[in-house]
Amino acid sequence: MQTAAALGIELPKPVHGHQPSTFLERGVVVPYTTPHLAGARVRPGERAGLELIVPNLSGGRGVYVLPLDGILALCSPTLHDRALNTRIAGLRSVSPSAIRLAAREIAAEGLAGAAVAGSAAATLAAEQQQGLLAHLELVLELLRQVEPRGADWAPPDQKDPEQIGRRARAVLAALSPQTGRSGEVMMAVLEELAILYRAVGVGRQTPLARLSVLIGMVDGLRQEMQLFHRASGASGSAEAEIIAVTAGLTLRSARATLHDARATLANLPALLNRWLAEPAAVGRLVSRPEWLLDGWERICLLWRAADERIDRKLTLSEMVALVPTIPREAAGWVAGSIEMADDLLRHRRKVVLGEDWRTGVTVTDLVERNERLRAMSPGGPA
Repeated sequence: MQTAAALGIELPKPVHGHQPSTFLERGVVVPYTTPHLAGARVRPGERAGLELIVPNLSGGRGVYVLPLDGILALCSPTLHDRALNTRIAGLRSVSPSAIRLAAREIAAEGLAGAAVAGSAAATLAAEQQQGLLAHLELVLELLRQVEPRGADWAPPDQKDPEQIGRRARAVLAALSPQTGRSGEVMMAVLEELAILYRAVGVGRQTPLARLSVLIGMVDGLRQEMQLFHRASGASGSAEAEIIAVTAGLTLRSARATLHDARATLANLPALLNRWLAEPAAVGRLVSRPEWLLDGWERICLLWRAADERIDRKLTLSEMVALVPTIPREAAGWVAGSIEMADDLLRHRRKVVLGEDWRTGVTVTDLVERNERLRAMSPGGPA
């Protein structure tokens, strides 16, 4: 693989003490398959365009910050990564959901292999199903909250879509004076909210929602890291401890923000009015748990995919290098988040940096492994 030195390109000096104060400043993890780009994040540039934040290639402290098209200054990316970079460059905004969609579209083209392409297709079908279920649950919840409870009132029959639709249209028409929109427009608004909330979970769809599944993965990893740390004996495992501690801190915030997002569904008429008045504010509230959990799926999958060719201790070194910091912005989301950031910094000092976890593993092996990780994702390539 060609490096910057081989290409005669001088890299920018690593930025030390990189502690982003906001999630947008931290950026969004991009699922590159090129080993040297592991853990790279994209964010809006200070002046214009997008920029990459890439962990120090030497394994030492600090990160590289460079324009998105500066990816060629670091390595020779895979065909998949070149296409993904081009797709990301055309995005209007950066968010975990936007990057995930771009990654899935590139994966569907088969540039990361047939398994990843198949996973992308399955994910698309699953997300469409989740959207339909979330929409049904929203409509049923609206009827439960708003329909007049006369003597002849009965719960809507879920097996009768025509009945549900008729009753929903009547309820939305009755709300028209409050919303200032027709019943037909409000039915379309419910569909928009179903897309927004399907990852968060609505009613009985909640256990199947993507963020519910991801929280389960991170919690499972946290428990495994605790067991690994205790089983390591006197020598201990600073890496496993850092992962366990930070996963716990992240889970606390993610669950709290997920609860806040789901709480907005308790008053659907109010949510409908707020969505009409300030959709961006609702979107920001609902996206908070996704920002908090960004980057953790890959860490979980690395542990699942660990094999005999890569010693688990080395895998832990790779995992801990990817553990996201928790920006101080979270203090406005969940009480105690500032202490979380300080706690993470304190635990990070226990790890001796500079060791190369890639020792003994070829680039080809790592690219193939990274493609397997993308195919393994419960939510599809991301």
